[in-house]
Amino acid sequence: MQPEISYIFFKEPIDDQKLISVISSIHGFICILNPDAIVSEVQIMAAYAHLSRDNDVAKRVKDRSLRLMIHISGEKQIKKARDGVGFRNGMEKAIVVYENRSVFENFISELKMAEVSNQSFVPHDDRQFDRIVFPRTAMSDFQS
Repeated sequence: MQPEISYIFFKEPIDDQKLISVISSIHGFICILNPDAIVSEVQIMAAYAHLSRDNDVAKRVKDRSLRLMIHISGEKQIKKARDGVGFRNGMEKAIVVYENRSVFENFISELKMAEVSNQSFVPHDDRQFDRIVFPRTAMSDFQS
């Protein structure tokens, strides 16, 4: 199963406590990423694929969105991973990764301060940068 990826604009500044509150009230997987820290959608999909086989990380980090950030960032520490690729106060836009469309729609409805963008903020695939950013990932699984 591949995740779905959507792009949102914040209508007004939002702080991380408001975002955490909304995410905590939603039942389902959702991860908010900083588009300035993401090279391509393939980077997200490759990191997501690692969630099903990351037993070492899963033992110490139960939250799947944090585990996704760890895999995307390449960091071992939660704080560094979250600071590197996660939401930051004052962000004007974000990438939202989720498994179920109704979870995403519920998130947008509850947040009330974001609108969905018709454009992506990162390319689907940037093979040159993808290989630099995460060279240890088996890219053959994600090439079309």
